[in-house]
Parts: sequence; C-alpha cells; structure tokens
Amino acid sequence: MIRLGHSTANWLKVATAIAILVTLAAMINAQGERQLRRDVQRNLSSLLEVIGNSIDLSYQQTIGEVRYAAAQPQIREAVQELLMPAHQQPAPPAAAIRQQLHQQLQPLLRSKGIRGFAVVAPDGRSIAASDDLDIEATLPAQLQPLTLARVWAGEAVITPPQPPYKTGQSPTMLALSPIRDASDAAIALLVLHLDPQVLLYRALQLGQTGRSGESYAFDRSGLMLSESRFDSQLRAGGILEEGQPSFRNIRISPPGSDSLTLMAASATAGKSGTNTQGYPDYRGVSVVGAWRWIAPYDFGIAVEADTAEAYSGLSLVQNALGGITLVACVLLVVIALISNRQK
Repeated sequence: MIRLGHSTANWLKVATAIAILVTLAAMINAQGERQLRRDVQRNLSSLLEVIGNSIDLSYQQTIGEVRYAAAQPQIREAVQELLMPAHQQPAPPAAAIRQQLHQQLQPLLRSKGIRGFAVVAPDGRSIAASDDLDIEATLPAQLQPLTLARVWAGEAVITPPQPPYKTGQSPTMLALSPIRDASDAAIALLVLHLDPQVLLYRALQLGQTGRSGESYAFDRSGLMLSESRFDSQLRAGGILEEGQPSFRNIRISPPGSDSLTLMAASATAGKSGTNTQGYPDYRGVSVVGAWRWIAPYDFGIAVEADTAEAYSGLSLVQNALGGITLVACVLLVVIALISNRQK
C-alpha cells in the first residue's frame, strides 16, 4: 500500500477543497443566472401584458363609441339626406344638415382622444366633417383596401397610426364604422379622427423603465409607428436626419441590415415571444425583449431593454462570488503552507 507523505496529503486535501469550492461557485453562479433570466422574462412579459391590456381597453371603448354613434337613427337619416342628389334633397339645405350632424355628434367629440369626424360616401368623398377637417378630403391613401372592405362588410375597426393629413401636424388614427339604412345595408362610413397619444402612446410610455427600457409599436413591414426613446442617439448615428421623427422613418432592423430584428421578424409573422439571451435591436445594441402581434388592430408591440442593464446585477454577483472563491482558495493554500512548515 502506497503511503503518502504528510505534505503531499495536505496538498491533495487543499486541491480537493479548492475543486469543491470552484464547483460550488460555478453551481451557484449558474443557478443565479437561470433565476435572473427567469426574472427578466417574467418582468418583460408582465409589462407587455399590462401595456397590451391598456391598449385593448382603450381600443374597445373607442370601437364601441363609433359603432354606437353610427347606429343612431338621427345620424342615419341625416346621412341619407346628404347622399341624395342635390336637386332631390329636402329642406333644410345640406349645410344645415351637416350642422345638425355635428351637433348630434358633439357629445362624442368631447371625448378625450377624439379630434374630429368625417362621413364618407361609397365613392370615398367626405360628405360631412368636423370644422377642422377638410370636407373634400378623401380617406388617407395609406389606408389599406382590406381595412375598408372589412368596414363596408359591417365591421368597426381602428387603424394603426397614420401620417398626419395636414403638414406639420402629429400622426392620426381612424376609427371607422358603417352607417346602415333601414334594410341594414351600409350606405356610408362614420370616421373618427383619433389622437394616438391618448389611445396608444400613453400606454407605450409604461415601457420606459430604467436607463434603456422602452416599448414601441410597429406595422407589418417593420416600420415604427411610435416615437423612439433614443431619437438623439439615432440622429448621432446617422440613422435619423436632424429634425426627422422616428415615426414611420425607422425600420426595425439592425443598422446596415435589410433583415428585421429577431423580435420584429417573429412578431410580423404573427407570433408572440420573449428573448432573454440578447439580440441586436434597431440601434445595433444587444437587448432582451418581449413582443406580441395584435391581429385585430394589425400592428405589433414590443418591450425591450439593453442586455447590459438587464443583467447588471448578475455581473456584480459574479464578481463578488469570484472574489470570495479566490480569497477562500488563497487562504486554503496559505493554511497548507503554514501546516507543512510546522511539521
């Protein structure tokens, strides 16, 4: 049987103890990292759910309002008179009918977030509108034919944010509902012009947490439908021109790439998801995120934060754990040296 010297036995014990310490430290680190990733995923998902529910509540309320207004008999009768050829229209004249229509819709127009209204004939003409809207204006060119087809088929919808209908104004949104005659046929559309700040952007601001957290909306092509938190950074990097808003001018793709980010590619395919490993965002910065595609409203929302900020606590824990392990290993070596000398 081989008998080891006292010194050799001590060093074997030290090596074993160090191996155990390092293994335990690695296990604690791995467990801590897994737990932090779960926490990050839970926080992202919870925030996304809160934002999504807030948007859905506002949208459903507005859809109910436009549907209710379009179904009122007084609205229907006024619209039927405006649709008649001029020589067949009974007294009062069209201008007076439009004024009556405006008065009937006044309670709705006082609702927060509603900027005005228009009534659109089947040929796309506005036959009545709020005082601040151009009565001759047609529906925005960006409005998808599929959306109009859905409304003419009987559905009330809200569009994603649209470019302003007048230069220098902020983006707008539209809520549309068919106006039906007595036979239940759609004869015109009631269109409400909405303020995205009230219905959408206010909810998205909930995602602006910490130094880098943000949430934003985007369309099916990956164009941003809200304002980025990082406009100054985007301008400094040449992604945005001076004075240019990020609304509809930022595509959710890494700089220099034609492909959408991992998040945007998944969301525009109709999928919801989370990523806690990190992926490049539209700034080229690694982020963690959660996202969903809101099919009824035809746009997606995302919540993201810089990976470095999300895991800043992990770096502190890893450094502390590494330091403690190193000190413990050094102490074991020192104790072994002292023990050997005493023998």
